[in-house]
Amino acid sequence: MPVLIANRRFRRALVRKEEELSLSAGRAGLRSHIARAWLHGALWPPIISTDVRRYCTMSELPKLPLSYRDIDGWEYFAVEPPEWLYHYTTLTNAGHIFKSKSLWLTKIQYLNDETELKIAITCFRRAIEAAIEIEPDEGKRELYRRTADQVDSFEQTNICVGSFCDSGDLLSQWRSYGSSGGGVALGFRGARLSEIQKRGYLNVWRCVYDPEKQNRLAQGLVRQLARSYDLLRAHAGGELSEQLKTALIERFSTTFLRVAPVFKNEHFAEEREWRVVTVPMKSDDPNYRAIVSDEWVAQVYILTFDPPPGRKHDFIGRVTIGPTTSPERVCSTLKIFAMKEDFEPIECSKSAIPFRG
Repeated sequence: MPVLIANRRFRRALVRKEEELSLSAGRAGLRSHIARAWLHGALWPPIISTDVRRYCTMSELPKLPLSYRDIDGWEYFAVEPPEWLYHYTTLTNAGHIFKSKSLWLTKIQYLNDETELKIAITCFRRAIEAAIEIEPDEGKRELYRRTADQVDSFEQTNICVGSFCDSGDLLSQWRSYGSSGGGVALGFRGARLSEIQKRGYLNVWRCVYDPEKQNRLAQGLVRQLARSYDLLRAHAGGELSEQLKTALIERFSTTFLRVAPVFKNEHFAEEREWRVVTVPMKSDDPNYRAIVSDEWVAQVYILTFDPPPGRKHDFIGRVTIGPTTSPERVCSTLKIFAMKEDFEPIECSKSAIPFRG
């Protein structure tokens, strides 16, 4: 079989497999996955070009330390959620959450804090520039520079987050959601939030406010990139090809983007925030939506919850009624509302903070 024909058939089948699998690991990850399947299958063309072989070598790479657990300082954010995490919101939004059995996760660029992601990017840039200054290896310095040049584009990625707090009666939160006496804190079960991490495209993480810890995480990310580069170069027996460098940066970027949303401005530490953080989502995902109204525009990912087998919904189990003139009426109404929406009975309490209307 001529080389050109083998290449064309291989590439066409590769594209078909990409469309069929619709994996979220990125193009390099897709080609790696497909190439591995082909290497062990019967469809491998007997004669292929060097370019096609480069795709296939991705399947033979050593295991790289690119998990979030390979980052020095991962224990700052990747901890088991507490028994309850509270989502502060308005009564109107609370009704929507009960009715839809879902939570809107907002694209990070649409949150109130305009510095979202910028803190992580700034910390990472500072750490990688310091590493460039002391790194004797030109190949590694070049990798650092290419990675640093790419991070600015991260701000436009479709990472979506949902905000929680480990306290159900926090004054700073009521100031945001309860100024008119219409705020509530929905108590989500930590165990149910832990379960959704098994879906593979999101995590529940505690935010990091301390600048020293943030810097340690950023330096850990740089070391993670360096260790991965060293492993790849040892595996290749010399300098890396452009394809391998690009693949490494793409895979590292995925890890960076999953961790970056936990970096928060130290002045917001009293919020004690936890976050549900997605991987970068595709715009054509059925649950990824654009919201357009006279009041606001936003992009969101709709996170749905299923009831336990044979039971009613229980991902929300308690509610704190914010400072208001009539907390008893709100509490009584919400209990009935939740029951009508097929929820297990919810606990309801009122804020200890006095209402100042």
